[in-house]
Amino acid sequence: MESHNDISASVDEVFVVLKVNVSEEQSNLDFFKQFPAIKGYPNFIIVDAKGRYLGEQDTGKLEQGESYSAAKFSAFIAHWRALVRR
Repeated sequence: MESHNDISASVDEVFVVLKVNVSEEQSNLDFFKQFPAIKGYPNFIIVDAKGRYLGEQDTGKLEQGESYSAAKFSAFIAHWRALVRR
C-alpha cells in the first residue's frame, strides 16, 4: 500500500486502521474473543464506528505474488465503502 498513494488515501477515507499484534509473546486473545474466529493472520476485521463486527478479509485473497494486488485491494476498499455509506 505504501507504494500506491491512491490506495493508501482510499484506505484512510474508509477505515481507521488498528494493528493488533499476534505473536507467541502476545496472542491478544481477549481482544479477538469479541469477534468470530478467523482462520489465520494477517487478516482484516471490519467493525463499524461503534465496534460492531461487520466482516473480515483474509489478506491472502488480496495478494498477487509477494505483494498486494492493487486491483484486488481497490475492490476490497470499494466493497466496504459502499456498505459503510448505506
